[in-house]
Amino acid sequence: MLQDFDEACVGPKEWDIACMIHRSSVFGLLEEEMRDALAAYGPHDRDAVDALQPLVVLCLAAWGSLAPLIGETSPRTPARLEWLRRH
Repeated sequence: MLQDFDEACVGPKEWDIACMIHRSSVFGLLEEEMRDALAAYGPHDRDAVDALQPLVVLCLAAWGSLAPLIGETSPRTPARLEWLRRH
């Protein structure tokens, strides 16, 4: 078993939530699952989650833009960049 701690940090749960829901927010994926997960998370500052969402998407788009340098592709990067342009 491998545990990947690359995103582990001490910080506000709103950052964790923004990371968790980005696929729903940007791509419209897993919407029902994200509603369930948000309900299970309990009280949180939705305004903070909304404010952090563009930072999460920017981080993921930047990471995805580096994929070609290591011989990989990230097909979601263009959609993330388009989402950022609209927001």
